[in-house]
Amino acid sequence: MLHCEQGAMELVEKAILKYKEYFKQPFLFYEYSHITENDEYDVSLAGAKKFVSFIDKRIESNAPVDIPDGYFERKY
Repeated sequence: MLHCEQGAMELVEKAILKYKEYFKQPFLFYEYSHITENDEYDVSLAGAKKFVSFIDKRIESNAPVDIPDGYFERKY
C-alpha cells in the first residue's frame, strides 16, 4: 500500500493514462516510483509533479521506458 499526499496520486494516475494511450503499452510504475517519493510520502505532491514531467518528456521524445526481461513473469 502506498502512502500518498492528498492530490498526488491523481496526478500520477493521469500521467500513467496519458503514457498508456500514447505508447499503447503499460507503464511500470513500481520501477519508477522513486521519482514520487520524499521522506514523508511514497507519492508526494512535489514528486508527482516531477513524475508528470518525466512522463511528458518520454512522450515528447517518443521514448517509452524499457521493460526489463521477464518483468511480467515476476512473482511477488
